[in-house]
Amino acid sequence: MTAVPWKTLVLSLSLGLNGLLGGILLGQHWFAASSLGERPLLQIARSLPPEMRPKVRQALFEQRGPLKESIAETRQAVQHIQSLVLKAEVEPIALRQAFDRLHNSLNHLQQPLYSAMIQAIISTPAEVRQRWQAPLPGLIAPPIDKVPD
Repeated sequence: MTAVPWKTLVLSLSLGLNGLLGGILLGQHWFAASSLGERPLLQIARSLPPEMRPKVRQALFEQRGPLKESIAETRQAVQHIQSLVLKAEVEPIALRQAFDRLHNSLNHLQQPLYSAMIQAIISTPAEVRQRWQAPLPGLIAPPIDKVPD
């Protein structure tokens, strides 16, 4: 059996590690979840015509009180879940209730956002609104010829 020079071994390990890390990074980029699935409201806001964006910002600014309350409520719900998870014994009923509380707080968080969007859309002239194109319209509304029976 011949000894492998240490430089060859180090170079082989380095190339293998670089290939692995490069593959992981490319995989995260290429196979990442669609941002539409993660944050549809954000995708809608980004796709609005530029003339509508100041109205959305203003409407969000006007909703800052309810938004702050909802964010605090959501943060407390997440902290409660964390405290339950860190216990030695998991209490299934308490954990389900905590996740229900989180679900409700996320619904409360969405309401001021929806209100702001609706307010901005209503206050925008029709000719500006008509230039809006929904992000990835095939996912939101399937083409007429592809509607399942």
